Amino acid sequence: FACGSLAAAVAPTFALLLVARVMQATATGVAMPMVWTLILLMAPRENRGMVMGIVGVVISFAPAIGPPASGALIDLVGWRSLFFIVAGISVVVIVLTFALLRNREGFERTSFDVPSIVLSSFGMLGLLYGLSTITSSDTPWISALLMVAGNVLLGVFVLGFYVGNKFQR
Repeated sequence: FACGSLAAAVAPTFALLLVARVMQATATGVAMPMVWTLILLMAPRENRGMVMGIVGVVISFAPAIGPPASGALIDLVGWRSLFFIVAGISVVVIVLTFALLRNREGFERTSFDVPSIVLSSFGMLGLLYGLSTITSSDTPWISALLMVAGNVLLGVFVLGFYVGNKFQR
């Protein structure tokens, strides 16, 4: 995320800015599920709801305060400054993480579940792409077919967890 923020701040073209924003989005997409997983693993059962609520409020705060704060900063110092500020904050968080957090032991190691990743990713891709193109496509039947295929893949993914298999060998 920090690298994506820095790359966005110095991007000389829109294409590179877009790549940097994708880097930021990818890092966020990886980090957010890990936050919830850590809460479920580390918070005592009786406090999980409270902890999840606090984290949810913090996560919801950014979209509420971000646009007005960003608009003010853009007016004052330009759009690139937003990315420099976010990159700086990210570096501070990384340094504080290494300085203050310690590794916890005692958690069961699990393997990387490749079939589940493939099924859920392609299932969501087919479903969402089909939904987003069905009304504007010259060939809506292809969009409908993608939606059906996406639903089938997601169904297999859910079924695998429902029967307890998790597709792991």
